[in-house]
Amino acid sequence: SGGWTSIKMTLVVRIYWNAWNHIATALEIAGTAIVCVEEAEIVVNAAYLSNWSEFFCAYFKSDMEEAKNCKFPVQDCASANFRELL
Repeated sequence: SGGWTSIKMTLVVRIYWNAWNHIATALEIAGTAIVCVEEAEIVVNAAYLSNWSEFFCAYFKSDMEEAKNCKFPVQDCASANFRELL
C-alpha cells in the first residue's frame, strides 16, 4: 500500500515538474518565428509551439544560423500537414 502511494506521488511530482519546465522554457522563447515548409513560410507563435514540442523548443533556442534569421526550415513534411498540425 505504501509503495503504491509513493509511486503515485512520484508520478504527480514528475508531471508538475515537466509542466513547469515547459512553461519556464516557453517564457524564454518569445515572439514569432517563420517555419519554412516546402515553398511556404508559415509564421508561428514560437512560445506556443515550444510548449507543445520538445523538437521546436530546442530548435528555437539553438545558436544555429536559423535562430539568428528566425527562419526554421522543416524537411520531410508537406506544408498542408504542418498547417494541420498547428
